[in-house]
Amino acid sequence: MWARMRDGDRAKKLLSEQLTGSTLKNLFDTHPPYQIDGNFGAVSGITEMLLQSQGDAIEPLAALPSDWDTGSISGVKARGNFELDLVWENGSLNECRITSHSGNTCKMKYEGIGSLNVYDETNKQYVKAESSADTLTFPTTAGAVYVLTSDTTLPVITAPPSDTPSVSPSVSPFVSPNNTPSSPAPSAPNTSKPDSKNKKTVKIGSTLKQKGMTYKVTSKTAVQLKKVTSSKKSFVIPNTITANGKKYSVTSIANNACSGRNITKVTISKNMKKIGKKAFANCKKLKAVIIKSTGITSIGKQAFYKTSQKIKVTLGRKVAAKYKKLLKKGKLPSTAKYLYS
Repeated sequence: MWARMRDGDRAKKLLSEQLTGSTLKNLFDTHPPYQIDGNFGAVSGITEMLLQSQGDAIEPLAALPSDWDTGSISGVKARGNFELDLVWENGSLNECRITSHSGNTCKMKYEGIGSLNVYDETNKQYVKAESSADTLTFPTTAGAVYVLTSDTTLPVITAPPSDTPSVSPSVSPFVSPNNTPSSPAPSAPNTSKPDSKNKKTVKIGSTLKQKGMTYKVTSKTAVQLKKVTSSKKSFVIPNTITANGKKYSVTSIANNACSGRNITKVTISKNMKKIGKKAFANCKKLKAVIIKSTGITSIGKQAFYKTSQKIKVTLGRKVAAKYKKLLKKGKLPSTAKYLYS
């Protein structure tokens, strides 16, 4: 139920309770003598946290728990007789491979997915798709494998040249010399690759909104997390975001980006270099901070001011001494506990 409501953390909590309190060592449900619906329900819950298709579209990572921020799953089935392999990192979909077993039209739904290309890996062709910001709809062929990608340079097999004599340039290929309409000669399908130059760089200073976060473009390759608007209590700041088919590294957090929000956990990505003033100030319920970056050079004043007295910070051993000094300047509570990855 909680997965269907897109509350992955709540679903994961109930799953943990099922495994620790209602499951035997042989994975049988504990209800005597044996009750199969507990086992089926647990498996179904795990699946629907990672993929749902009961609506009009296939939704990868539909209710991803924040603790499962990086992972993969393969061979999971969706309605329409599709089989998917998914890879995600820092809470964001990184790879998506779709096998069509029946040749039905495929509609995918995921934030920002409309900017991707559909590549037929089996027939080495790009497939024309209908897209919006968060949906991608495309035809499929039974047995073919499709990859959703921002890459526009994958190999394409072009059709062999036709043996049909070419038409004189002065004559329309669809009208005979006596102006009597004739059947057009079959044309080879358009199999040209998308132009890699069409990856337009977003103007520096522009703002982008993705997954409850607002970013500011700070260079041709980087963005700053400007504001968190998501209502989630736990979230992951991604390594990169994609706009117009181009990837941007998330390298900084702006002043007051998450100040005063009702969050309990945040994961800071490996590309982070700067955390602004009061970035997480007055997040009084913030109890867990996971820092994956080893390249942070500055943490602003009061960045962690008035966070929970029970806060735990996970960071790498090699940067522990340096980061503790920076966090102290950022007013992390003196009662904070450190964990090492």
